[in-house]
Amino acid sequence: MKALLAALLLGFATPAHAGLSLAGDVGQTFGGGVQNYDLGARIGWTIDFAKMHLTPEAALRVTVGSDTALAGGFFGGRLTYGNVVAPGIYVLTGSWMYGGGASTVMGGVLDLRIIPLIVLGVHGGYELQGYSVVGVHAGIEF
Repeated sequence: MKALLAALLLGFATPAHAGLSLAGDVGQTFGGGVQNYDLGARIGWTIDFAKMHLTPEAALRVTVGSDTALAGGFFGGRLTYGNVVAPGIYVLTGSWMYGGGASTVMGGVLDLRIIPLIVLGVHGGYELQGYSVVGVHAGIEF
């Protein structure tokens, strides 16, 4: 098993790389009769190795609905695999300001890395407070 794993890693190996990652998100949250627009800005450090992309990150999010608007700070990470099409997972946890409380969201992503440095993708997830989240994102990795 170790030999097979080593062969796979060596066969798909690319030079290790790490650098700054900046991204923006636009999406919607649904649940409990509520539909809000969700905007986010993320900053992180992407570590690439053997087609794997690990990004610990911090995020600022704003959610706006017909009768509410919240802003919050979050931290977490993303893990994707692939050089052109890169499916993966993400998790962010943090707190909404002005009495909005704590929040954790986790889900899946599908990134496209067709142009070097540019990441475009879609994401979908579930907020532990009972909301579904769907959206698109774009970023640049240095």
